[in-house]
Amino acid sequence: MKKFIIVCLFCLFPLVSNQQLARAGAPQLKDLGNGICQHVKSGLMWQIGKSKNFTEESEARAYADKLELGGYSDWRFPTMDEAKILLSIYDLKSNGDCNISRLKSKFWLDATMEGTQAGKFEPNDECGGGYEFVTKGKGAVRTVRK
Repeated sequence: MKKFIIVCLFCLFPLVSNQQLARAGAPQLKDLGNGICQHVKSGLMWQIGKSKNFTEESEARAYADKLELGGYSDWRFPTMDEAKILLSIYDLKSNGDCNISRLKSKFWLDATMEGTQAGKFEPNDECGGGYEFVTKGKGAVRTVRK
């Protein structure tokens, strides 16, 4: 019985966290009108568009390093956590006037322990939902900046 309670609490924690992220469907993103959406609370800016697919990290990194968008040139790969937050915002329909399409496509991400990887988020049926990042051989680049 104790194991069941611990497992249930562990599984419910992500649901509570996601609901706190976007309370009552309040818009979490704002379209700045220049190809950028901004997270209202953190100020993190997302590139709305995306690059073509790259098979090599060096090519993907060169795209991000050369990107100039909205008057900014300090764009980078998103972290795994940043990408998960963006997915959660869309899952909870709290994206406001932002329309970043193809979120579940293959993308390059900076993962702390695993290094830079191309892959995609696939639904995870454990604990009632969520996503698991599955590495793939290539991916597009959708950059962020703060």
